[in-house]
Amino acid sequence: MWPESFLGGKVTKLSQSRAREGLVPRLRPSKALVMSALAMEDTVLIVEDESDVVDLLRYNLTKAGFAVLIAPDGLSGLEMARKNRPDVVILDLMLPGMDGHSICKALKHDPHTEGIPILMLTAKSQPDERVKGLEIGADDYVTKPFSPRELVLRVACCAASAPARAATCSNWMNFSSIRTPSRCGWKASGSNSPPPSSSFSPS
Repeated sequence: MWPESFLGGKVTKLSQSRAREGLVPRLRPSKALVMSALAMEDTVLIVEDESDVVDLLRYNLTKAGFAVLIAPDGLSGLEMARKNRPDVVILDLMLPGMDGHSICKALKHDPHTEGIPILMLTAKSQPDERVKGLEIGADDYVTKPFSPRELVLRVACCAASAPARAATCSNWMNFSSIRTPSRCGWKASGSNSPPPSSSFSPS
């Protein structure tokens, strides 16, 4: 049963007693609360050269509880990933210095970084580009324009795909009413999809 403090103090002693007796259903925390728990203390490295995209990602990820690192080009992104070992890398493909495909290959072929989930975020939406990204080791692929809300959920699931967080991610999936994450991908669990709070379109 979820602790009272995690449920925002909405569980009274009477309801707890009745729940133990099976007289009332046990309460479950909202998806937002679980999302915050998943994101706690996780670090996301954003490798992106467009300042508008960086600002949007940083705002939404920080609001969700992630620590955020920024790399404005490919070479510094690869160096920061190796040095800081972030929990998730959000990786653009068209970058100065070193392209996203090369960075992904380098990280996935390095035993020290091969386990870091990589979410590719790019304007390249062609099916063959998606396949190429996944074939070289990307764990998820998101195209611009994107919903910040959905992207944050995808990042949270990628972070939760680590063995230490698998149980928490499983608990989240059990009661998610929009879409449930399968590792870093998605499968429909109902007719509704997460409505974007805002979206970003590349200029």
